[in-house]
Amino acid sequence: SEGLVVCVLKAVQKCRASILRGKLPGVPAHLCASEDPKTVATIAKCQSKLGDLIASRCTDGQAASLKLCEPDQVTVPQAASCLVDAHMVLIDGPRIDVPADLIDYEYAVRGGVCGDGVVNNMNEECDGPEDTACPGSCGSPTVPDGYFACLCKNKPRLRIVEHATADTDNGWTGNSADTPVVEGGGYLADLYDCDGTGLCTLGPSCSVAPRSPCHVVLSDPSGTTGDSVCAALGQGLCRKDRTAVGPHCFQDIQKKCDVDLHADPVCDGSGDYCAITLAAPPNPVASGGVTVCNLTVFTEDIVGTVNVLTGQSTVRAPQRARTYSRTIGAANKPCPVCGGFCGVSKERCASNADCPGSTGPCVTAAVCSDGPNAGKECRSGPPFGSAVTFFGTTSIDCLPDTTHEYTDGAGLNLYVTNRTTGTATLAPTVACSSPGFSGNACIGGTSAGRPCTAASECPGGSCDPQCFCAGQIRPNACGAACVGGPNDTIECTSDSECPAGFCHAGDCRLDPTDLDSVQEGVCTNGPADRHCSVTSFRACLSSTDCSQASCPYCEAGETCLTSKRACFMNGGIVRRGGPRTPEGASAGVYCIAGNNAAVNSVAGFPGPAAFTQPELQLTVP
Repeated sequence: SEGLVVCVLKAVQKCRASILRGKLPGVPAHLCASEDPKTVATIAKCQSKLGDLIASRCTDGQAASLKLCEPDQVTVPQAASCLVDAHMVLIDGPRIDVPADLIDYEYAVRGGVCGDGVVNNMNEECDGPEDTACPGSCGSPTVPDGYFACLCKNKPRLRIVEHATADTDNGWTGNSADTPVVEGGGYLADLYDCDGTGLCTLGPSCSVAPRSPCHVVLSDPSGTTGDSVCAALGQGLCRKDRTAVGPHCFQDIQKKCDVDLHADPVCDGSGDYCAITLAAPPNPVASGGVTVCNLTVFTEDIVGTVNVLTGQSTVRAPQRARTYSRTIGAANKPCPVCGGFCGVSKERCASNADCPGSTGPCVTAAVCSDGPNAGKECRSGPPFGSAVTFFGTTSIDCLPDTTHEYTDGAGLNLYVTNRTTGTATLAPTVACSSPGFSGNACIGGTSAGRPCTAASECPGGSCDPQCFCAGQIRPNACGAACVGGPNDTIECTSDSECPAGFCHAGDCRLDPTDLDSVQEGVCTNGPADRHCSVTSFRACLSSTDCSQASCPYCEAGETCLTSKRACFMNGGIVRRGGPRTPEGASAGVYCIAGNNAAVNSVAGFPGPAAFTQPELQLTVP
């Protein structure tokens, strides 16, 4: 048996070394012993050698009397087979969780996951048969309990599942309009103080009335605790469970830590670290002909109110989007994917036929294509992962690499302080920094859009600044158009070209063809953008740019289309949600501060952002 142990260890170590060097694509590291043909063949020879050795020295009678396995084995071949199997489980078993084996210890494989029947993680309240915290009420990792996996289902909780059909519009340039999200994102939150009408407090709150929220906000320093928030208010202690999503020390969920510092020194306990929660799997985003990978995390605990019967809610849900862009040209593969990729080129594939020459083979196993978890097993179903149009299946297990293929483009604070199933609005109240838009304009009324200095110049409306957010350059990227008179909508440079009307710089009007949200706008006179007809994130000048000769990942027969730029309506932004019963939508309008110069220029930050997010509401019990 010693020879078998040495043989298997050497074979698996060789396989794992090949994976780490990128020479064995498509083989999950923990399945070297069963899925890599060379490793399988080597181990089979060693197993056969041990079986032959046992057969040469033992009789059936001896095997039966020794009772080596359960059930008792009565022949030498049976005894040899069960001994080999028992050793294999302890050397390199097929599971990455239990039981722990020699290879797991050598390669520091995670020790226990939800669904292994053991409560071995601080985020688990229960796990299958180990359910002393809530006998018979433990959420299973599989459907229908998957969204409450290893959590007690007898505690009031809510899970919001975001759908990919969201409409998000970010920045004043219009380049990031109608951006989708990944299916299955969202959040999990505890509920408190639910009354007979279904109204509940959502998220951490103080234990003594009036029970204010005890979330620790983004501006609070590391080390601030929810208990200290409640103490300052004279409202007892902070009711906060491990499901809270704000950055906190793993061993002390009350203590805030820095979302950017995994090793924040305030988390000073043995084995402690700053735990963060992803809002969704990595999201490939195309903007202005540029594709990036966005990784969004929660920067505060989610707090607010929800009516679990009517589906109405208003919550505060600040997040930060980390933007990563490949330094290697790969417009169609900005994020690592979970399976469905050519082993060498990482292009999308369904079979080896999609990976010509030396680009393959096609890896269909659920393993990460690249990044820090390249070759490791990943989850591809919501809420852990989901297929994204054009870009394959992303997963929270397949994160972008910040030190090699990806460059961290810093973060954008998505400071959504009012995410509601009702109506969200944002009026222009900020002076634009661009000289051409720094003055006021009429908001509403019969002269909407006309430059003004006093409200008396705006019958039925008001005279206000034209931008929505501090530091915003201009309201939108639109060109000028005549408003009113016979030349209405015609391009102009001065009022003299607009008899009985005026020339409106940055003219944005309601787009009747865009029904993703209420009050979607389109530039009256451009700019116009050109993109491929199917692979819409691909910019083009002519249909040649959309041919497979110029664009290998484009589909056959694509053409180059022209469309006017989307925009935010000049007089104010409106988005409308709908109560979740259980399907509905949340809406929000907010400002995004600038950060990375390249992203700011393309997307238009600082600037407004708006979303309408279709979503499913799930509650327990």
